[in-house]
Amino acid sequence: MDQKRIITFLKEKIKAYIKYNYFDKDQKFQTIISSQSNPKLSKLRHKVHKLLNAKFGIKLRKQRCHDVEPVFA
Repeated sequence: MDQKRIITFLKEKIKAYIKYNYFDKDQKFQTIISSQSNPKLSKLRHKVHKLLNAKFGIKLRKQRCHDVEPVFA
């Protein structure tokens, strides 16, 4: 497979449940800070915000504090 086909396949099959920089701030004010200069970034933020606030996304966010944080504490 060439690189473009692999990237396309991964984009379609893998969902990223990773918080972006302003996620916590967006949660606090219940609005998504959008970028006027970069519409792609704004679109990605909306997509990730939706994933992280779905049932499975909330479950993953709650689980992280039990899985990762004790290792570094």
